[in-house]
Amino acid sequence: MKIIDEKGRLFKLVNVVDLLVILAIVLVVGGVFYALSNSGAITVTPKEYYVATIQCKEVTPSVFDSLNIDDKIVYSNTYVNGTILSKSVQPSKVEVLTDDNQLILVDHPSLVDVFVELVVEVEKGSDFIMLGKYQVNIGKELVVKTRRVEVNGLVLSIKEYTK
Repeated sequence: MKIIDEKGRLFKLVNVVDLLVILAIVLVVGGVFYALSNSGAITVTPKEYYVATIQCKEVTPSVFDSLNIDDKIVYSNTYVNGTILSKSVQPSKVEVLTDDNQLILVDHPSLVDVFVELVVEVEKGSDFIMLGKYQVNIGKELVVKTRRVEVNGLVLSIKEYTK
């Protein structure tokens, strides 16, 4: 038994050319349907913005100098949904025991406390404020990491932010 007979029919049922035409029509119709159903319409989810104030205690002044406004936050070698809004610096306070056994706070001679405000973008209505894969909560330690800086900090406050 031949697969294609002398009249060009496949298994003596369908002409090969007719089969190719039918297959082409099915592919074109399928392609049109796919194009219409995946029109590339981008759905934009509304966003909310929060400002988290983070204190990075007892760091060198070079940390403050290396942080820049609008620096993006990095986790796992990828930029995430946080940006530096502002930064400020204060001398670090350390406890010192005086000769008369008094405990006093004095400025550290070489270390500073850096305060960083991060803008965190989240989807509107989210239950949690996530910076990358890390949840931002008051009292929680959070790493402030940019392309050039990585320093531990403590979240002091979170407030809503309107751009």
